[in-house]
Amino acid sequence: MGRRVALLALGFLLAPLVPAVVLAAASPGLGVEPGDIASLLPIAAILYFPSALFVGVFGIAIFIFLWRLNLIRWWSAVLSGFASGVLLSSVVGDFRWMRSGLFMAELPALLVWGACGAASGLIIWLSWKAGTAFGLDRPVA
Repeated sequence: MGRRVALLALGFLLAPLVPAVVLAAASPGLGVEPGDIASLLPIAAILYFPSALFVGVFGIAIFIFLWRLNLIRWWSAVLSGFASGVLLSSVVGDFRWMRSGLFMAELPALLVWGACGAASGLIIWLSWKAGTAFGLDRPVA
């Protein structure tokens, strides 16, 4: 079980890369030049830490909840990741779309962050499934 947990931990470490890279790429005000990987990587590295915090807080809690319900599936990981991404985007944006009534104006951003959350959830699920696929959930003889 230890190797499977190590793979899961690796998934939780890789999952924050998605929102960190997307946020860095979508933030030219941070000094990222479009199409320039050299300017993207340092910003993504800085943004990785808050992203890892959010993935850890939301992801671990959701993973434990789904595990207790025996519902760790690709679709549950994608749906819960999408919902977490939308919720986090709404919280960080101070629910601007609710106050202004301009939901359609905020919809593209909500969908992008929902997709980032869905991708992160899928990465975590893949790391969990990798332990099963390689037989890492069986005791070592």
